[in-house]
Amino acid sequence: MERFLKKGTRRRSATPTAPSPNKQDCDCTSTDSEKDVLPESQKNSKRSKISTVWKYFKRSDDKKLAKCLDCGKEYKTSGNTSNLRDHIKRFHPSLEPDSNTTAVKRNDTASTSSSCRSSVNSVASLFKRAVLYESNSKRKTDIDNALTEMVAKDVQPYNIVENEGFIKYSQVLDPRYKLPSKTYLRDVLMSNLYKETSAKLSLIFQEVTDVSITCDLWTSSANDSFLTVTSHFVHNYELKTASLATKKLLNVTNHCSQNIADTLRNILIDWNIFNKTVCIVTDNASSMLKACAILQIQNLPCFAHTINLVVQDALRVDDAVIKIYLPSANQ
Repeated sequence: MERFLKKGTRRRSATPTAPSPNKQDCDCTSTDSEKDVLPESQKNSKRSKISTVWKYFKRSDDKKLAKCLDCGKEYKTSGNTSNLRDHIKRFHPSLEPDSNTTAVKRNDTASTSSSCRSSVNSVASLFKRAVLYESNSKRKTDIDNALTEMVAKDVQPYNIVENEGFIKYSQVLDPRYKLPSKTYLRDVLMSNLYKETSAKLSLIFQEVTDVSITCDLWTSSANDSFLTVTSHFVHNYELKTASLATKKLLNVTNHCSQNIADTLRNILIDWNIFNKTVCIVTDNASSMLKACAILQIQNLPCFAHTINLVVQDALRVDDAVIKIYLPSANQ
């Protein structure tokens, strides 16, 4: 302890070193002549850090407010000059700071990028609010035709255009396209497609010499009788098949051979192929066989239907008869 006290006493008693006669006292305050000695680039860099906005504003003593020297309006500021610059642009455009300064360049760049973003957003919103195709436009006509052909080829119901999933699917494909109603699809679009296709098929039949027909009779759930007729022919060395009609019988409740023959005759005459029909394929029903005889057109029984009748007859045979013929069949 005494050693530390003695050491402290020696430090306090040490006399200061006298200044050298060759050295002058240092004056830490810089003079105006010394400021002038600063390089010009350093002066410019210091000046460039001060915003040119302060040419037109004066700070308050507490440096919390800035007063416009032209109109006297005051703004709060903490060093940021954006609001001050905005005041000059809106109220004193002739006093707008030099656009070549770094600050102005940054603001111009920001405003340009902001305007670009707003333009992009406006274009995107325009597409979202895209105007629907006009009813007579080529684009809508092409899509309507493609929709009608899909319904016909894939045997789709007309109310597919009312299904929620199909509506969303079509909107994603083309937001400007509006699906037709099922009534318009059935009565207008499908009717037009039928007329166009019928006209093309009629031209083909003019070039064909022989046509074969398959037909069948069936009854709907409403107890209405229909006759479906399909044609088969060779055109340009290729086998073609075309459905001609599905029509109600002239007398929907009468399945007699005469009624069937009259209905089939009308269909063949409508297509101008009655005299070109060389064969009619039907099932083995007696009414169908007699109808072909009335029309004086050769009938050819359906092979698949004949096989079906044979199998059914075999299944109705008694077990005793099967036991008689089974040993001989095994041999």
